Amino acid sequence: MALTTEEIKRVQTTWGKVMDDKSMNGVKLFMTFFNKYPSYKDLFPSFRNITLDDLPDTRKLRVHANGVLDAVSSIVGMYMISMLIICIETSLLKRNCNKKQHNRIHLTINPGSAIFVMHS
Repeated sequence: MALTTEEIKRVQTTWGKVMDDKSMNGVKLFMTFFNKYPSYKDLFPSFRNITLDDLPDTRKLRVHANGVLDAVSSIVGMYMISMLIICIETSLLKRNCNKKQHNRIHLTINPGSAIFVMHS
């Protein structure tokens, strides 16, 4: 299911707000999780000896939370690129672009696909 242009903008705007204060939002995410499921904190070796009350103020949690949000951000970014490509592909089909035109446009918006296009 492809998102509309408006839906893509909303995802980007919403995720941008999360990333504006990545450290705080990441800490909030983990603390919400650990407050709901306290025993899960012990699944993280570097958090085991830290009390739930002290955990939000630790560098260990901030660093871990930043890494997790960066990973999620990469996934969101890849998803947005995929949705953009689907929207463009749909538009190209409607315009009856020939294969050469299609490949040039596709490579312009997604240079990483060069290998795929050269072998197609």
